[in-house]
Amino acid sequence: MKRVLFCLILSLITTGCTSESTPIQAIMMPTVTQSPTITLSPTPTSDPAIILLDDFSNNHSGWWVDHTAYGDLYYVNGKYRINGKKGDFITWSIFDGNPIVDAVFSVEYEFVSKDEENTGLDIYWRLRDNETFYFLQIWGDGTYAVGKTIENNTSEVVGVRKGKNLNPAPESNKVTIVFYGDNVEIYFNNSYETSFSDSSIKYGNIGLGVFPSLETDVEVLFDNVAVYQYDIKNPYTPIKPEPTATPIYKIITWDDLVQFLIDDHTNWQEYDLETYNCMDYAIDLVANARQQNLKAWIVGVYFIDQENGHAFVAFETSDRGIVFVEPQGDNTYSNVAEGNMLCDDWGQYECYGIVKEIEYVECDHDGYCSEFIP
Repeated sequence: MKRVLFCLILSLITTGCTSESTPIQAIMMPTVTQSPTITLSPTPTSDPAIILLDDFSNNHSGWWVDHTAYGDLYYVNGKYRINGKKGDFITWSIFDGNPIVDAVFSVEYEFVSKDEENTGLDIYWRLRDNETFYFLQIWGDGTYAVGKTIENNTSEVVGVRKGKNLNPAPESNKVTIVFYGDNVEIYFNNSYETSFSDSSIKYGNIGLGVFPSLETDVEVLFDNVAVYQYDIKNPYTPIKPEPTATPIYKIITWDDLVQFLIDDHTNWQEYDLETYNCMDYAIDLVANARQQNLKAWIVGVYFIDQENGHAFVAFETSDRGIVFVEPQGDNTYSNVAEGNMLCDDWGQYECYGIVKEIEYVECDHDGYCSEFIP
């Protein structure tokens, strides 16, 4: 499972999956290296929509330049380079101009360092001070997450996931963050990625930073910072695509479900602890069901006094309500409740244990999960 800085990552496995079932615990944002107050001169332009343009060709454009015990920040060959030295300190630089309320903020980056899973970069907006800001974290392997820090308390806004439009290191990427009112939209390489609403922070500055791991340094090159006034009518503001319509699921009976499971061959897949375990079975059965407009989702359970959990699938039927299906054998569970022993209805397998916790989730084959609300 990937390292994260502020959120829980779900790790669900069967008794045969043999992996830790306890989520990685949330930890606070690493201590931030202090930076001096910097005031950047407005970009000379006649276009009132432009707040800032910086291609780092001017080594005195105002970003922090320093060499510290925690990291280095300096201009090099028309780019801005930040190096964070191994430890739990973030190294950052802040654009400390006039506070920005609504804007379109973009920056390009490329990784110089090689530890793609454990180190990465931060992009900040509505940054009020060292204790209150929004931030986007991106790892070198193309995963990302969004968080907020309010008076030094950090929480998750968008959970860790693979970027659909992010290139893994060492390829370069462009990030665009559009923030207006309580709304935030994120684009990777000019393609829409995700959005959310949050009313915690109304204005502030922008910033760039990197985070190392306890074992590894990190280096990132930044280029072509641009900040524009948000205005849906100007050419700098991306047009958010229309939301995908809520799927309309077919109403099915128990008999319909049985026929679907007979026709589906997910259970024919060969189990492999490392490459195809219980979570993979569950992901594929849900995907196959949704292709036929059947309502299905992943169920993750943890057991009392056990390190291992289990993942299977829930289906919604009209005559039997929620039906829980084991995708490795197409058998069912009718006793899925906290405090119950999880045993299959056919007696095909040994009982797993007493259920401690149940979660409904969406997951991908890289092990990234988020909550699912039926």
